[in-house]
Amino acid sequence: MFRLGFAFGRFFRRPLGRFVFSLNCLCSRFCRFVVGFAFSCFHVGRFFSRFNRFRFFRFDFRLGFCCFGSLQLRSFRFGIRAAARKGISGWLEASAPDVLVLQEVRADETTASSLLPGYRSEIWPCRIKGRAGVAVAVREDIPVTAGEVRRGVAPPDTAEPDVDSGRWLEVDLGVEGTPGSDGAGRHTLTIVSAYLHSGRVGTEKMDQKYAHLELVDARMAELLDSSESGGPQVVMAGDLNVVRSERDIKNWKPNHNKSAGVLDEEIAHLEGWFAAGWVDVARSLAPDQQGPYTWWSQRGKAFDNDVGWRIDYQVATPRLARRAASLTVDRADSYDARWSDHAPLVIDYVF
Repeated sequence: MFRLGFAFGRFFRRPLGRFVFSLNCLCSRFCRFVVGFAFSCFHVGRFFSRFNRFRFFRFDFRLGFCCFGSLQLRSFRFGIRAAARKGISGWLEASAPDVLVLQEVRADETTASSLLPGYRSEIWPCRIKGRAGVAVAVREDIPVTAGEVRRGVAPPDTAEPDVDSGRWLEVDLGVEGTPGSDGAGRHTLTIVSAYLHSGRVGTEKMDQKYAHLELVDARMAELLDSSESGGPQVVMAGDLNVVRSERDIKNWKPNHNKSAGVLDEEIAHLEGWFAAGWVDVARSLAPDQQGPYTWWSQRGKAFDNDVGWRIDYQVATPRLARRAASLTVDRADSYDARWSDHAPLVIDYVF
């Protein structure tokens, strides 16, 4: 079983591992994902998800993802230090994810590591002062080997624009397989922590978002092609700052083609991935459900009235997505109990 998520989840029979994968949590969102690993993601302003123990014949791996950083569509920022003050450490100890995927991380590796005891952290900070980066953190006591690390989506021999730095981090994990999973021997799983621009209609920020999306489109195509020709299976988790349809946002009509994140041009980029073969894992598990929302504005009573957006995703290669078994959004019981404006999304994958 593999759990991947904006940081987040429940366990299936004999869970084998936890892996937190996109963590916008050191700031504001959270999502979880499981695949023989458990994987979660959370935006810090979102936090991440959890994994269970890791075993290698009934492969059960839980991935989590979390975001730490500025709130979606607002200037409010929720850093890892603030998240720690709000009790994330207690949550982390209780859920014990194997891998954390973080976005909007406002800390260097030394600081982040001190707040994530027992984890080895890989962080790519933004080069622009005051902006956050992304990270992947792996538990030190699980039988997973960290492999190659790649930063950014710029073409080879091309410098990543400063505004795109700290937004895309790929980490290869070596996992021992056995008969009954996907075959004996060592397998590589690529984890991507992604944080797409929020954008603002009619401004340079929107142009920057579209330029970055073009580069992401190209990289997604490369990863998918590789996975279909014997390369690693991939899960990309993070705060994508785009909904797909009216099922992903409470107030579709007043926002559609008026607000960033709900523009047809943005949505077309995501739909291009899914048309090519990538799988929106949460939507595949809840095809007819409104939501489940993962982000709520800090304004008014959005959280209390569940006026939310589904903008945190786990996007997987088809072979990996077929292992997805269940989905949970780990929504706080009350507004005051939140660490972030995002909630963990937990998906269990069973092998």
